[in-house]
Amino acid sequence: IVEILGGKLELESALGKGATFRITMMMSEIAGKVATHAPERRVIGHEGRQRTVLLTEDDADQRLFLERLLRSIGFSVHAYPNGEAALADADVRPDLAILDISLPGISGWEVATGLRQRCGADLQILMLSANSEELHRPDYDKPEHDRFLVKPVEFETLVETIGDLLGLTWRREPEPA
Repeated sequence: IVEILGGKLELESALGKGATFRITMMMSEIAGKVATHAPERRVIGHEGRQRTVLLTEDDADQRLFLERLLRSIGFSVHAYPNGEAALADADVRPDLAILDISLPGISGWEVATGLRQRCGADLQILMLSANSEELHRPDYDKPEHDRFLVKPVEFETLVETIGDLLGLTWRREPEPA
């Protein structure tokens, strides 16, 4: 299981003295604060102008879920099943790109490079992957992305990461009576 998750398991043992197990894991960067109190109220929107998100995800169910989630909290969403379609839509000038890495055709890394060239440094790029080993790509001199999250990602982590990347102030549901 450790190796499947991209880690390494080591064992040192001496007869009659015991054993030492060492696990090394590649973990994603912490994207938000750890809550030590009751969960916060549900996010229902954000302050300020409507922001545009370019979403590229090849899994139709995940794409639909993310698209609905983002629309429900006030974003304009342009969702694509592959990188070629995302890059072909030159009219979209997103504030944020959320890119799956493993896509049919060109990879999310290649989409990030194309979007960065087209949209510049103001575009925030969030990479999503089910494989934590994809965090560091040796064939790219300089990473084009601003954040990296490992799937499955928790709703709260995703929302806080988006808010941090875009400098948003979230609107939350009212306090219960």
